[in-house]
Amino acid sequence: MREIRNILTATDFSHGAEVAAKVAKVAAEVYDAKLIAAHVVQNLDETFSFLVENVEDLEKKAIEEAEENLDALLEEIEVRKTQAHTIVTKGSAVDGVIRLALQEHADLVVAGMVGATRSRN
Repeated sequence: MREIRNILTATDFSHGAEVAAKVAKVAAEVYDAKLIAAHVVQNLDETFSFLVENVEDLEKKAIEEAEENLDALLEEIEVRKTQAHTIVTKGSAVDGVIRLALQEHADLVVAGMVGATRSRN
């Protein structure tokens, strides 16, 4: 069986992603693995360049807020800084998570889904 050393939890800061981060924390404890909390900031230049004069400032602010939110998430789920680190990158969510998983040598990726509800009739 493959050893699990690095667990990546990708978050969009939704409730589902918070639950996923808690599951990732438990898995990191069980496998004595490092936890990597990551967020991908959408490329704003493609979306907002015609609306905002300085997209770079908007992206910089989004990255700073994401870094603060990741630190708060680790604190909230009670992960010691020595057992985890955070990463914020730019791009599309799916491509960014895959890129980070490869870059960080993640053996396991844990992510929640927004709007993943179904009605029961």
